[in-house]
Amino acid sequence: MTNDEHNKACCSLPPVSSSDYTPQGTFEVIAGLNCYVVGPKDAEKVLVCVYDIFGYYPQVKQGADLLATQGYRVVIPDFFRGKPMSSTAFPAYSSPLKAFPSLKDEDKAELMSFITHTANFQTRAPDLLSIATALRSTGAAKLGAYGLCWGGKLVILSAGAFDAIAQIHPARMDPKDAEGVNVPIASYISDDESREAQEGLREVMAGKAVGGVCDFQWYEGMHHGFAGSRADLKDPNVYKNFQDVYNRLASFFKKTL
Repeated sequence: MTNDEHNKACCSLPPVSSSDYTPQGTFEVIAGLNCYVVGPKDAEKVLVCVYDIFGYYPQVKQGADLLATQGYRVVIPDFFRGKPMSSTAFPAYSSPLKAFPSLKDEDKAELMSFITHTANFQTRAPDLLSIATALRSTGAAKLGAYGLCWGGKLVILSAGAFDAIAQIHPARMDPKDAEGVNVPIASYISDDESREAQEGLREVMAGKAVGGVCDFQWYEGMHHGFAGSRADLKDPNVYKNFQDVYNRLASFFKKTL
């Protein structure tokens, strides 16, 4: 994707709000899950956002609201049924990956239990597939998905249900996950993800028919979570990159859906 193609989609996105943000969406039940929903109800192009382990943060909802201004209906299912991972043990606006070694033993145990049970990929994947099926049955002609952190892994594992997918600072990034993927992929990583793994993903996708429309970006200087719950939008550099990553998402989905 050239810079010109990227910028054409960027220009119409409104600026990010760095102060207290009021989400624009509402909640409704889809496929048995409570979902944050924003954008036109009759939209034929629908995006599913898979949040990170900390659930519904204002920054996550604001990202969805930005994409909805492009005419998409954006849906954020509550995979954790109102019980996300508590963020109290993690320093605000910082990488949870870097914070993990310094956590107390009980906090580490809580996180590992959450990942093993509540956030288990094999358990949550059927939820995502049910959401995709329900959205297609109610009018979604084109369906995209993007995942933040934990959600980035779940999205690529469920890629067959969508027409295009994106990973933003994904957890447990593995190029092998893309071997069976035949839809366009966007991969946006921070300093805390492996550039080698991203390059491996690029190489896997380059050999596929959709390779020419895939998009890859390394956000140098950014931490894991900068586009989701760990985003400090009062920090000018984070603000700039938060705006840019959602601009890139808008451009990517505009081209692939």
